[in-house]
Amino acid sequence: MTTNTYPNAHLAGLLAHFNAQGWQHCDRGTCSAVRAYVQTNDLGLGTLVVRDMPFPGDLPAFMETLAEAGVTEFLLCEQSTALMENLHFLMAGGWQIIGTYEWQDRLSALLGLRVRKGVA
Repeated sequence: MTTNTYPNAHLAGLLAHFNAQGWQHCDRGTCSAVRAYVQTNDLGLGTLVVRDMPFPGDLPAFMETLAEAGVTEFLLCEQSTALMENLHFLMAGGWQIIGTYEWQDRLSALLGLRVRKGVA
């Protein structure tokens, strides 16, 4: 049973909608945002954790979903070969790296960067 440690009405609504209606109409960017929401709650963390950014073509939908959900800060814990490309995308979109993040459970460590939407 998942505890909702990261409450977000918009992402929870998307999860409920696609669970009820089927995931075949969910674009990859939106699916990635909802997956991050589920993984965050599975880990029991209070800040959105993004372990898998979508492919470059799906990043605009992913970021739009986060914006619609009111997300202005998240933990980027991705370890893919596309990490640098994703960092450039985020920074070009006004996101800033504001620090590092480390979390340890009894099995493994979660390392990442804390990113926040810049204020113009």
